[in-house]
Formats: sequence, C-alpha cells, structure tokens
Amino acid sequence: WIKKGPLYLPVFWQTFQRSAIGPILPVAWPKTNKKLLIRWTAYHIQRPPLDLMDLMTAQTAKEADGHLKKMTLPNLSAVLADTKGNIHFRQFGLVARRLHGIHGLFNGSDPKQRWIGFLKPHEMPSLRNPKRGYVATANNHPFPDTYPYFLGHAFDVGLRAKRIEELLEQKQHTLASIKQMQLD
Repeated sequence: WIKKGPLYLPVFWQTFQRSAIGPILPVAWPKTNKKLLIRWTAYHIQRPPLDLMDLMTAQTAKEADGHLKKMTLPNLSAVLADTKGNIHFRQFGLVARRLHGIHGLFNGSDPKQRWIGFLKPHEMPSLRNPKRGYVATANNHPFPDTYPYFLGHAFDVGLRAKRIEELLEQKQHTLASIKQMQLD
C-alpha cells in the first residue's frame, strides 16, 4: 500500500500475456469473453529521447525542427520560434499508420484496422513561416481533411484554435494582451 494524501492505494504487479502486437489484459470484455489488447506507440520506443537534449541547444527554429523530426516519443506537437523571427509548427513522434478505423475499441483481428508501421517525419504536419505571420494550435486536428491515413477521433473540434486566430488577427499584441488571451 502507498499513502497518497489521505488515501492508501494498493500496489500490485500483474504479469501480462504478450502477443506480437502488444500486451493482453488479464480481463475479458463483458458478455463476449474476448481479450483486450493494448497497443501504444510508447511500447515501440527503441532508444532514449536524447534528441530532447539536442533540442535545448538548437540556435534556430529550423535546427530545432530537425531535432524534432528524429524523436521517437509518443505523438506530440511543438511551436518553435527563434530570434530571427522564424516560426515553425511540427507534429512529431510516433503516429501509427492505419488505413481504417472506428470510434472506440478496435478489432485486432481485422487486418484493415491494424497498424502498418508509423508515419515518416515528412508525412507529419509541419508549417514553416506561414504568410499570416503566426501559428495557432489548441489540440485541434492538424492534418488536412484529404489525409490518406486514419488518425483517430481524439482531436478537439477546433473552436479554441479558431478563437486564438480571431484574437491574434484583432491587433498588434503586447505581453499584456497575450496574457489576457491565455485567460480568454
């Protein structure tokens, strides 16, 4: 047992049966007796994220972008800027390549819903020095509607990103107006 604040939480170790594509949970899905399998990109990290240290020494947004392209973390995104006025957006990390999918649990025995490796860095969304002069992102879907791979349903619908864009377009900003935008 571990004490966490006023609570005592049980700690236990469970051995999981493994399959070729991930660990199998030791519980059956109700009423079907089917096993649940966990597939997570972090299980596929093959080296420590040493690029994070390199990222901290980058002198330009372009150099930092190059480091992000090499990272094999679970999927993340970053907005980068440098002292020369360059700005970049980069989706990076491991993103499963799937042709089809559904909302909710996936059928691991259906080859159409399985992973086909991972997206390559050049297939990930990125943006360098956009004409509008800024990058706005807020957990919205960064891939175009015509993107050929299924990426899931966990993205925000984009209302927050639209609001950020509206506020950025309104005027020239100061530190105070950016702070106010954070609270909007």
